[in-house]
Amino acid sequence: MTQSLQQKVPVVWTIGASDSSGGSGIQADLHTFHDFSVHGCTVITALNAQNSFALGDTAATDSNSVNAQINALDNDMPAAAIKLGAMPNGEVAANVAEYLQRYKGLVVYDLEFDSSGPLLLEQAEQTVRQLLLPRSDLVVANADEVKTLCAIDVGTVSAASADNVVAAAQHFLDLGVRSVLITGCKVLDAQGVVSTGRIDYWSDGKDPRWIAVEAIATANNQAGGCTLSAAIAALLGDGEELQRALVLAKAYVTKGIRGARQIGNGPGSVAHLGGQEEEGDTPMVSTAYPF
Repeated sequence: MTQSLQQKVPVVWTIGASDSSGGSGIQADLHTFHDFSVHGCTVITALNAQNSFALGDTAATDSNSVNAQINALDNDMPAAAIKLGAMPNGEVAANVAEYLQRYKGLVVYDLEFDSSGPLLLEQAEQTVRQLLLPRSDLVVANADEVKTLCAIDVGTVSAASADNVVAAAQHFLDLGVRSVLITGCKVLDAQGVVSTGRIDYWSDGKDPRWIAVEAIATANNQAGGCTLSAAIAALLGDGEELQRALVLAKAYVTKGIRGARQIGNGPGSVAHLGGQEEEGDTPMVSTAYPF
């Protein structure tokens, strides 16, 4: 019994919303944690009634319950890394931020502004900008989220406009973020036509990287952002170095998109097919804009 108690696995928390369809949110995070052999714990910030094609009702978790979940886990199963997801309102964001001020581990913040961003910023922009972002070791933001927070358009990128992505990343760093990953930018070729390439940009202000993949022609690519963030958190919680974690997580999502299938009547979500790298899914990484 004593020996078995000593054989502990890394613990990683996900703090975010529950998705009743199982395709995103807490449920997708737990699938991802399992694939990377870490133990996942949850702090549920909201209950989302959703399916494969629509998000219906959202019920924010009572702040006392959020605090109770955090305290229960912190007293027994402290996290090596925490993934932050949807914050449904200012009160929940403030409660989570208060805990993070005393938490010593790694934090990956997936902004997830698709559903709660405008409301969250209306209620708690100061909390997000002054507490959540500066406490994040990595912020993961897609083009829409970048535009919301930075007012910089990075939806499409060319060699001539790559500096816009760099400027957006610097904006996050200026807010106190320790590093930022801007995801899913469409690539324009020399003729100004959207190509098959997709590019991400990571920066810590010292040693930036462009991370490029070929887009996979499928509608079954839902929850790519939250799965990517969860994979990075799992890898960091297991002791992986950040830049290597970015590459492994990107390969994992690419494999998941390639293997995704439709389950309901809407687009399918990224599949969870194990954490092992497969040939052809590893992204191209470079210090200079690669296209």
